[in-house]
Amino acid sequence: MSADGSPMQALILTGPVGSGKTSILNSLLACRQSEERWAVLMNDTGTTALDLACVEGGGVDVKTVFGACENSAKTGVPMQVAVLRFLKQKPRPRRLLVELSTLTQPAPLRKLLESVGGVKVQVVAVVPFPQHIELWKSSGTYQAQLEQASLLAVRGYNSEDVALDGERAVQVLEQQVSGKDIIPWEFGGGNEASNYLYLDRLASVLLKWLPHTQEN
Repeated sequence: MSADGSPMQALILTGPVGSGKTSILNSLLACRQSEERWAVLMNDTGTTALDLACVEGGGVDVKTVFGACENSAKTGVPMQVAVLRFLKQKPRPRRLLVELSTLTQPAPLRKLLESVGGVKVQVVAVVPFPQHIELWKSSGTYQAQLEQASLLAVRGYNSEDVALDGERAVQVLEQQVSGKDIIPWEFGGGNEASNYLYLDRLASVLLKWLPHTQEN
């Protein structure tokens, strides 16, 4: 349990390199209330730096797992060890945000979190369009990440010449991966009539969505 006696809320972000996982992580951190203590766990393969302004001044414990080779990434063991260290803290952080590497499947880590009790956990797969079309064909790991996720955050580009619109993206994913919540999003700067959420709004939606998960 966290300091106020409520279950710790764990959010696992998975998806390919460059999909926007770290950008979502930074936006989530920007929503943190000053009185809450959060924890962040990252692989060393991220291409976007964590926003230091969101973690300075205390309140956020950050750990990076280095040297994640292909085999260890697939098994998830290094990340599981790091998570166990966070879980041993008394009291636990209010929220745990985990960014997995491209090679890592979230199921083992989710199983670990669900086994300890007092943790609500959800997995969000960040899906880039139009890259998704080729990734789905070529990568079994990518397919598994989407299948193991609870929600698909579909990153698109609100521009007619480079990507599918939000409605089309949802249609494609519903045919490939059934039973998932799907939220299209973008970094911003597009048409006001877009079907996509902007990044800051996506972070707010995710934080409101997480407490509705089932308590273990």
